[in-house]
Amino acid sequence: MDIINVQIHGHTFKIKTDASPEYVKRVVDYINKKISDTAAANPTMSFNNLVILSILEIADELFQLKEITQGSENLSMKTKSLIDNIDAKLSLLKTIIEDDTNSTE
Repeated sequence: MDIINVQIHGHTFKIKTDASPEYVKRVVDYINKKISDTAAANPTMSFNNLVILSILEIADELFQLKEITQGSENLSMKTKSLIDNIDAKLSLLKTIIEDDTNSTE
């Protein structure tokens, strides 16, 4: 596990991570962007409050993505169920047609 120094809104933090430095930089850049956007809209807000508000925004994004993903998983399960149902009906129809063809010969 590596220890990496990161700068978040002018404050230095040491973090322990197994992630690549490139990944950590992307995460830190994202966090800094969120905090900067929040600070621009709230110029007198303290650092701690900026961080808390930014965390709430990031958590909201995460929950929205989870809901979308869950909805997508449910749709996939329903689609598979419908396909299985159609396949079963087609197999039954094929059997009926074959039986009908054999009985008329």
